[in-house]
Amino acid sequence: QICWNPRIWMDALTFGWTVEADIVPGLTDCLFIWGTNPVVCNSDAFLGHWIVEAMKRGSELVAIDPQLTWIASKARHWLRLRPGTDAALALGMMNVIINEDLYDHEFVDLWCYGFDALAERVQEYPVDKVAEITTVDAEDIKRVAHIIGTERPIGWAWGLAFDQNKN
Repeated sequence: QICWNPRIWMDALTFGWTVEADIVPGLTDCLFIWGTNPVVCNSDAFLGHWIVEAMKRGSELVAIDPQLTWIASKARHWLRLRPGTDAALALGMMNVIINEDLYDHEFVDLWCYGFDALAERVQEYPVDKVAEITTVDAEDIKRVAHIIGTERPIGWAWGLAFDQNKN
């Protein structure tokens, strides 16, 4: 009740279904592996064999992790952020997506509450500031934000780093 269940309910309430890649393997062209290492272990019991299978079918990886894991070594992009700066990185990527108009306007208009407040909030996180906070190169942040904003379909796998934090 402290990790997987809240994560899945957050997905369902936010997106209408789970976007977590380990629940829907094989449906994505690009997998974001953020703050987890499912090839070695995964508290949800979905071990990383599905990542290898997705890679065999042509899916690319984006790894967001302070450590050089096996996944990070195989990734198209590895964002080696400073531990504890994940939220700043996410806000910086949203800054790029919103300011460069890379988001789905129809979806936002129909389904999102508070988008204007979010768009205002991310202005406090320009890429150069986020690069200083996270120690991730600004150009890498922009590249990954463009993947999120333009490539479809993408999948996400995140771990306890998201579920069990003070926020």
